[in-house]
Amino acid sequence: MLPTSFNISIADATTLNPWIGKDCDAGIWSALSSDGYEQLCVHKAQPPTTTTSTTTSSGGTRPPAPTQPRAIATCKKRHTVVQGDGCWAIANKYGITLDQFYSWNPGVGTSCSSLWLGYAVCVGI
Repeated sequence: MLPTSFNISIADATTLNPWIGKDCDAGIWSALSSDGYEQLCVHKAQPPTTTTSTTTSSGGTRPPAPTQPRAIATCKKRHTVVQGDGCWAIANKYGITLDQFYSWNPGVGTSCSSLWLGYAVCVGI
């Protein structure tokens, strides 16, 4: 799934994520979070730092970065996760409750253990 989902080879994935080790089939499972997610680096570029979205012709918004998995589709305002961000800090920055943040972004897990650097999360509907 990795090569087709992110257009990256297994060799590049193991180079960008040395913790996987030589045996990708076994190593990739070694760092699953408590809710069953795995974070991998899939691109060498710096993550975007913009926090704005673009309006599309259909009236929805286009995220400023890849969207955190399972974020709600009706999101109108997004934040791109940067180094040092945490769920509470992001929620606080945008004046929303942590419960709202978690309900709009269930892919981050209930303890924020799967917040992905460089991905857009929903901060307003």
